[in-house]
Amino acid sequence: MAMEKTGDMSGIVKGKEDIRILKATEVTPEKKKSFEEVKPWIERTVQSRKQRESWLKYIDDLKKKNNVQVFEEKLVSSAKEGAAQPVKRNALPGKMIDIGQ
Repeated sequence: MAMEKTGDMSGIVKGKEDIRILKATEVTPEKKKSFEEVKPWIERTVQSRKQRESWLKYIDDLKKKNNVQVFEEKLVSSAKEGAAQPVKRNALPGKMIDIGQ
């Protein structure tokens, strides 16, 4: 649906509740940005990714240190049923308890 010139029209565009045909009223040429223009965005993106990686590693380390077990099949079946179901959790390392059963 690339509309390259003023006055170009799109084909039919379907929305959730309507259909539309678009007409280009103004076309601005593509502008390449300099490194200095995108540097703040790159820095924020890299920092965000590093923070996420650090957080996930921290959570994973806590799980290992405290011998946490997640029963994915219980979580998936609970989500499919639409209601919270009791999930087995480690009370102490090596001992399992059933909650609500």
